[in-house]
Formats: sequence, C-alpha cells, structure tokens
Amino acid sequence: GAIACNASGARSLRHGATRRHVRGVGVVGADGSVTRYARSYLEKNTVGFAAVQDPVDWFVGREGTLGIVIEAELSLSPLPSNLVGLAIPFTTDRDALSFVVSARESSLGPHCLEYFDAQAVAIAGTASGRPWDESAKAMVYLEADSGDATTDNMLESWLAIADAHEASTGDIRVFDGAQPLREARTMRHAVPLTMNE
Repeated sequence: GAIACNASGARSLRHGATRRHVRGVGVVGADGSVTRYARSYLEKNTVGFAAVQDPVDWFVGREGTLGIVIEAELSLSPLPSNLVGLAIPFTTDRDALSFVVSARESSLGPHCLEYFDAQAVAIAGTASGRPWDESAKAMVYLEADSGDATTDNMLESWLAIADAHEASTGDIRVFDGAQPLREARTMRHAVPLTMNE
C-alpha cells in the first residue's frame, strides 16, 4: 500500500516520500506472472524518456494500475539518537504558520512539522487529557533529533524560535523518551480519528 501510493507522512519533511527508499520491487502483472525489477545505479544516463529508464518507478505511486507489488527491497535510514517532540501552542494562526516557515528554514532540521488549527488543538488536548489554555488557537507539533548537542541546547534553540513568533511558551509540552513520544502520537492521531467518525 505505501509503495502503491508513494506514501508520505509527517516525517517526509526529513526523509522524503516512499519512492526514494524503494530499491527494487516484485510485481504480479495482469496475466499473473511475477517480475522483479531493481533500480540501476548508473552514474549518468541522458538517453531517452526519463520515466522509462527506471522500471521501479513504473510501480511506485501508480496505485496498482500496472501491477501489484508483492515484495520490495527498501533502503533504511538510521534511527535518530535522541528524538524529542514539542507541542507549541500559539494564539493566532499567523504566528503558528510563520513559526513553521522559520522552522523549515532553520538549521535544526526537524523530522516533522504538523500544524493544528483551533479545532484540532481542542481535539488533541482532550485526547491527551490535558487541554491547552483557551487562548491556544493553533499549535505546531514538531519532532527533532538533538544529535550531538544536548537535549537542553536543542530545546533552547527551538524555544528561541517559538518565542520570536509569539508562542505561548508557558504551555509548550515536551515529549522526551519512547513512552512520551507514544503519548504524543496518540494525541496527534486523535485528530484524524475524530474527524473521520
């Protein structure tokens, strides 16, 4: 499914969509035959139509129209050394969205950035069991890896950007560690679950 639709989620900001991670596929064609395709890693190929040059791309993102992917070889990315989540509330959409622009342009390299409008903030607050203050009309959730820096240094850098965009800094929530990040995921996923009920 992820290969058939070239899925991209919250972490595509950092890692890109599925296509770039697919190195090869096994496909069942309309006649029932199974064919395997692998990416060629030519240094340079300027001959012909680009879409024809790499048969793996015939199937990634094509929703199964040319064949059904039954196996795949994927490239992997290293796990972050210390992933931390931040839920940063704002009193206006404008401030939240300007924060997103600054976060994308920063050298801090967030793994994901998710914008929540007022309704989504209320749903997330209810799901977490700790609603945000009523003044929170928008929120940005981000995850970042502190890498070689300490978590405190990374948090100070994010706080400086948030403060520059009028964030409600007294109500920022930090999700540091596996269990808090699972809680953040539950909070984030409550929004589409509620909207789709």
